[in-house]
Formats: sequence, structure tokens, C-alpha cells
Amino acid sequence: MRPTFFNAKFGFRVLMALLAPLLCGGCMQGQAEPGSMFRKGVQRDAWQTEANYSEAVLLHKDRPRKEIPSVYWEPRIQQLHPLKVYIHRLNLVVVQKEQDGKEYGRYVYLPTAPYMPKTSWFPKTGVDGFVFRETVVWDEYDYTRALGY
Repeated sequence: MRPTFFNAKFGFRVLMALLAPLLCGGCMQGQAEPGSMFRKGVQRDAWQTEANYSEAVLLHKDRPRKEIPSVYWEPRIQQLHPLKVYIHRLNLVVVQKEQDGKEYGRYVYLPTAPYMPKTSWFPKTGVDGFVFRETVVWDEYDYTRALGY
């Protein structure tokens, strides 16, 4: 029996290694800054808003609160005209409207967070009362949540 240097498993691995850069070249939506996992735009400003507030708390310039005060909001967060901003599982929640016992707004997923929102075709209550809907912007979700959840 002759030794074979090429078999199906080896061929598949070689093919995937060659195709991986082509297949995953467009995986990331939007440009990231060099050396950063955050895309430019709202996601970057959401991370910076969270970082500004966390730094102030760690340096004892501010006290821990449920909501992030407006002095720490970055420009693109301010452009969303929030009523309030808070952190949920290390992601940023921008409340834009409160009506009929519910809050509505934008939920910004941050790659450093352990929780990623899940959407479905049919609205259902997700974790901690959030119901997410996808937007045209990658890693940003419209959400609804009962007040006082």
C-alpha cells in the first residue's frame, strides 16, 4: 500500500485555510480604528461614554449610580436625544422615550460585554424584560422594556 499525502480531511483544511481570508474579509460591518475592536460611530461613543463614567467613579470624582449622568455622554450618544443612559450587562442602554409603562430606545452592544442581545421574528420578552428588534446598524438594537423591571 502506498502512503498517501493527500486525503479528504487534509484537502478540506487546505481549502478552508486558503478561502478564510476571502470569506471573512467582509465579516466586520464598518471600519474599526487601528488597534481597536470598536467600529467608529455610536458603538465607539457608547464605549467611550461608559469608560468616561467608570473612570470618574474609580477616581472618586463621581459616585456609582444607576444612570450615567449627561456630562459623560459622548456626542453621538447625545445625538440620540436620550432621556437617560444606563449600563445593562456591560452594554449601553439609551432610553429615548417613556410611555404607557414602557421605555423605548437604543441598545448598543459592546464587544467587551459578555451578553449579546438576541432578536427573533416574533417579539418575546428577553433577558431582564428587554424585547429587541434589529436595526440597519450592526450591533445596535431598538428595544422595549417595562418600566421598573
